[in-house]
Amino acid sequence: MLWLYIVIIAAVLGVLGYLMVRSRPKPEVLEAYPYTKNENLFSASQRSFLSVLDQAVGDKFRILGKIRIADIAALKKLSDRSARKRALSKIAGKHFDYILCSRDDLSVVAAVGLDDKTREYADRKERDAFIAGLCDAISLPLLRFEAGEQRSVSEIRSTILKKLRIDDKPQSETEPEDIQDLPSEETRVADEEIQRDFIEEGSEDFNLEEVTPLCPVCAAPMTARTMEVSSGETKEFWCCTSHPNCRGVLSKDF
Repeated sequence: MLWLYIVIIAAVLGVLGYLMVRSRPKPEVLEAYPYTKNENLFSASQRSFLSVLDQAVGDKFRILGKIRIADIAALKKLSDRSARKRALSKIAGKHFDYILCSRDDLSVVAAVGLDDKTREYADRKERDAFIAGLCDAISLPLLRFEAGEQRSVSEIRSTILKKLRIDDKPQSETEPEDIQDLPSEETRVADEEIQRDFIEEGSEDFNLEEVTPLCPVCAAPMTARTMEVSSGETKEFWCCTSHPNCRGVLSKDF
């Protein structure tokens, strides 16, 4: 009878062991969040270039980093489910190194890529060609810079503005926006009358030409300015002293 007890005990132990194995959680169940934090969003070269890029764009744009292509490029409506799946798979897991956005409304202006030594790999060349084609298709300017290349802030700024076709001339070097919007004849006559009244109340040798006119827009005093209209030729005009908050101007010929 002893052997019978041994068999029963062995069977019970076997059943208990089987139940314990079945009830043991799978590894993925034991760890619901199998992740760890990346200490740095950018590599050392990306951080270094970002510092220069920040200075280059100044207050013109904001820079966002590591933005998914799927956040920038919306997929068109495709009736073919397989075509849609293929299109999504092409952008899945891909991102832009940097995105330039308008400082006011964060609208997307351009994408910036930083190339490293992996750009010579076949799969990287294929990826870069796809991104270039995608940006062209959605009319998104794409700028590429080489990591480690010595470029000054001014060179990078010039490259960006040239790509975006933005004139970087200071306002003082360009013609005032409202120079063509000279005041009406009635306004000029009124200004002259005010100046004459002022002269009559002052000294007799006061020169009308030395009177500083008032701005026709905000009534602030104006100051004389000179701008070059063509090679060797200049034009004098009155500019509001509140410029650039006020763009009022007057021709000096009135």
